[in-house]
Amino acid sequence: MEGNFEKVSKEVSSTHGVPYDYMSVMHYGKNAFSNGIGSTIVTKDPKFQDVIGQRLEMSPSDVLELNHLYKCSSTIAFKMYCGFSSGLMCEMDHCSKSDVDWKTVTDVAGGPSSDHTGDSEGYFMHASTASGQEGDSAWLETKMMSPSRECNIQCLQFYYYHSGDKSDELNIWIREFQNEEDNTGNLRLMGQITGTPTSHWQLQHVSLTATKRFQVVFEVRKGAGSSAGGFSIDDINLSEIECPHVTWQINDFEERLTTSSFGTTMYSPRQYSRGGYAYRLAIILYETIFGVFVQLLSGKNDDNLEWPCPQRQVTFQMLDQNPNIKLQMSKQISITSDPQQSNDDGTYIWDDPRKNGIEIVDGNETFFGSSLIGRESFAVLTDVKLRDFLKGGSAVFVFSFQGRPAKKKFTLLNLIVYLFWLGFYTETSESLYTSVEALLFN
Repeated sequence: MEGNFEKVSKEVSSTHGVPYDYMSVMHYGKNAFSNGIGSTIVTKDPKFQDVIGQRLEMSPSDVLELNHLYKCSSTIAFKMYCGFSSGLMCEMDHCSKSDVDWKTVTDVAGGPSSDHTGDSEGYFMHASTASGQEGDSAWLETKMMSPSRECNIQCLQFYYYHSGDKSDELNIWIREFQNEEDNTGNLRLMGQITGTPTSHWQLQHVSLTATKRFQVVFEVRKGAGSSAGGFSIDDINLSEIECPHVTWQINDFEERLTTSSFGTTMYSPRQYSRGGYAYRLAIILYETIFGVFVQLLSGKNDDNLEWPCPQRQVTFQMLDQNPNIKLQMSKQISITSDPQQSNDDGTYIWDDPRKNGIEIVDGNETFFGSSLIGRESFAVLTDVKLRDFLKGGSAVFVFSFQGRPAKKKFTLLNLIVYLFWLGFYTETSESLYTSVEALLFN
């Protein structure tokens, strides 16, 4: 075991100029190779003693070091981030022909009282609808960007706070330009937020499909009702990746976890996979620990589906809410359906819920649900609080129910996928991915 703790010279090992990283996924934990008498590693800074040894995923410094190692200096997937720090607008422009206008602020009388991170001195953008006439609007436009990848898919992620009237609107547009001479562009509406005001910052994903040079436009439009606030946005990220299939935000999550009765279960709304299977996510609270589960539900497509559900991959992710997605380290697990997996009574776990499920009444709907499938100990509260999993007391879960998963011959392939999701997916790694994919799967 002592060989695991040998000291080597800088000629043998290098961090490529990256500072020492307690959060590295390569770092041993404090009790690695211990004989049970005590810790084998003691950090010079005591606050990191329980941090070392994390296995969530690669840390931002891990990614930076790998980029230095493979001489990757630019990114294809990541397009922009703006947190409005120090009141700066990240090359964004705003315009208005009415009393409604975008402004950088640190708080709003009608809410919110701080930015998305909870910093009372942090800046965010706000457009008030407290004055003006119905139909008045304000526009906030990002810098111009060009798609770098052939897939023509982008994911816009941002946080919003709605303190206006239920008739007020936040519209998300893209303006595409046909060529370099085109200064007007064509507007396309990609998403809209309206309705009941919020009491917390809310995470929003909007799928975009720009094929030419484009910019994102946020429009706040005043409705017919009386408003004491308006719309606020913060921490905008844009990447050329697919948006999560489903986002489930649970407000006051820490309070619910620690005060709810042991074994309390929370359910997401019913969802449909792209293949047509109905399902929902369940989270079971155990005071300081919580589990995550998937439950197959009966739905409108059941007669046309294959049962038992074959080789579908369900992925749960608790989102690290660091404002910059390149610095996030989210926690996730995946479960693959096995059509041969059975219960003690011989029924198939992934079979049609109408055959072996229980009847569920949800509001005005009645349907059938299978048994819960997942992990009882997904995360511990102390671990969750080490990162930015909780913001303003809220936790965000994203999940997907996809088709047949790829063969799990990974290492290098997984490394490239990690780089992709962390926003460091480069031309070098894209060509490398193509080569590895051909090698492993053809």
